[in-house]
Amino acid sequence: MSAEESAKAGKRGLWAGTFEMPDQYRHDGEVRPEPRRPVRTGRAPRTQSVSARPSGGCVIKGNRGSHGWIYRLPGMPYYNQTVTEEMFCSEAEAQASGYRRARVR
Repeated sequence: MSAEESAKAGKRGLWAGTFEMPDQYRHDGEVRPEPRRPVRTGRAPRTQSVSARPSGGCVIKGNRGSHGWIYRLPGMPYYNQTVTEEMFCSEAEAQASGYRRARVR
């Protein structure tokens, strides 16, 4: 008997817990936990030019990067260079979508 078979038979190590097959988990009808982040709104096309301005006065740029999900206001450092992934009309809207204000150093 191999070490794996012995551990499985003795319910040791990895085999001490329980396992549910993924297809069974997906189809068993249980209520699933809510997603970690709220549903996004105001999504801008990935190819949008950094100088493009959306209609309606929404000028807050949202970006997801190595420093988290941040937003920048006009006049902030790097605003013009920010690759826009989402646009927001207010700071409250950006924060409700899971973004934080960029830190200015």
